[in-house]
Amino acid sequence: AEMFIQFSCVLVFSIILVSYAFPYFLVAIVPLVLIFMYLRKISSRALRELKRLENVSRTPWFCHLTATVQGLSTIHAYNKAEDTVNRFVSLLDKNSMMSLIFHCAMRWLGVRLEQVTLILATVTALLVVVTHGSIPPALAGLALTSVIQMTGLFQFTVRLSSETEARFTSVQRIN
Repeated sequence: AEMFIQFSCVLVFSIILVSYAFPYFLVAIVPLVLIFMYLRKISSRALRELKRLENVSRTPWFCHLTATVQGLSTIHAYNKAEDTVNRFVSLLDKNSMMSLIFHCAMRWLGVRLEQVTLILATVTALLVVVTHGSIPPALAGLALTSVIQMTGLFQFTVRLSSETEARFTSVQRIN
């Protein structure tokens, strides 16, 4: 939570800095924020459910592993090692599939967020070119640097918040 707050503050500061250098940047950021909110709404629901499914598929796998370790002598006595291994592999495959789908969904969100931040960087670069001479070059360079820094931070912050929310489904299962 501390990293999320820290990165969020850096993002807000970067947006304020670029908006100070280029007030027209605020016009471009409004639709992009709406796109971001839409992506966040879709992805948070999906990621939460995928994480819940991953956690649900992990429980039988752990139970089987624990039962196997505790009943190892019985499994060998009745010659059921192959059946036990096949069941373990089946449960592991189900859990791995859910985990893969969760990570693919996180990458899907990451690609979409990179597109949004790339548009922000492009708009800022165009504003630097269009307003050539009307603002100091140092301020234009600072704005471009902030937007480039914002690209990685934006994606990481949103993914961090989505992952944190998805991980809270583990706590929800305790009840």
